[in-house]
Amino acid sequence: MKVSVIVPVYNPGKWLRPCVESILTQTMSDFELILVDDGSTDGSEAACDEFALSDKRVKVIHQPNAGSNRARQRGVKESKGEFLTFVDADDELIVDALETMVRSMTEGCNIVIGFFSGERQPYAKVLDAHDYAVKMMEGEFSTCWGKLYRRELFRDSLFDMPREFVVGEDWLMGYRVSLLNRSKVKIIDKVVYKYNSVPTSLMHTHNRNPQASELLSYTLMRKAIPENMYDVFVPALLRNKFTFLRRIFVYKLKYHCDVWINSEFYMMLKADMKTYRVRPGVIEYLVFFKRIPAGLRRVLCYADRGSTKIKKLFQ
Repeated sequence: MKVSVIVPVYNPGKWLRPCVESILTQTMSDFELILVDDGSTDGSEAACDEFALSDKRVKVIHQPNAGSNRARQRGVKESKGEFLTFVDADDELIVDALETMVRSMTEGCNIVIGFFSGERQPYAKVLDAHDYAVKMMEGEFSTCWGKLYRRELFRDSLFDMPREFVVGEDWLMGYRVSLLNRSKVKIIDKVVYKYNSVPTSLMHTHNRNPQASELLSYTLMRKAIPENMYDVFVPALLRNKFTFLRRIFVYKLKYHCDVWINSEFYMMLKADMKTYRVRPGVIEYLVFFKRIPAGLRRVLCYADRGSTKIKKLFQ
């Protein structure tokens, strides 16, 4: 068996059929499709069984609801493929995705990364193991989908995380994989994955306390860093969180930093900023960490957006 395609399934509704069909109609046929029904209650559980009856490449696993992370773990454990790839049940693969990624998985390479529809302009590049791990921590390749992995990179400890960590669990898994990888990582200039922005998906509906969620994310990601590599990876993690804060403060104008300033998450950020001498830009620092009048904050945010657009014009 060449490839195991692992799909966690939890109430995807109408999106499941196009997802499965995009996999079963791949130009490459040497694969197994593992549908891990994670306690669905919308009829998807029966639909999975129907797919298995109509195509012998489909294997279905039913389990009580345990979350996407545990569903992926179960899929990996039951898989037989030389390579692994993950697909969310409300997304799709481009028709030649598997063939393209397998062909790109040359000797001395453990991970192949493609692009997804609507993302930036695809480019080709080869990264060494260290640079890939740093970029993973920075959040550049934070999703587990759109990638092909050699299965020997996987073990149960990759999935050891709290159930309440539900947004970003694939980022932590991917970072742990990057630490185990000792070979090159190949980025290919091909779109292999169709990401569907579904209003009912977990990413859109998860009702969370953002400070608590980011504290959990920061704590778990920091804990995953080997002690002898703090100087490299803690600054990378800080840069990732600056990007997150920029998105919610500068672009969405969604939060006021007064709500965050005394949070445990901010206390950890500021302690690491001091220890590792990493800070965001001047405007971002004022918006993220200082109590300033709402009008001035809005002006600074718009100014920062404008300067970013100008920089992009000259890149």
